[in-house]
Amino acid sequence: MLVGGHAQAKIERQIVALETWDAFRVSPCTVFAIRAATGEEAVFIAAGAPHTESKRTKFVRGIWPSDS
Repeated sequence: MLVGGHAQAKIERQIVALETWDAFRVSPCTVFAIRAATGEEAVFIAAGAPHTESKRTKFVRGIWPSDS
């Protein structure tokens, strides 16, 4: 949940604009990223369910077009 500022979420290939008090939920295997959108800080609250499988988190580089 975004509790302050403006941000963007990239969920798989779709970029979504986030405003204060917006929230989103993704499945465990979904590639996603979040970032501040307007040059100001963006403040998030994040929560997750406990891991029930022994899979490890994978970090993906270059998810944003400007990172390529």
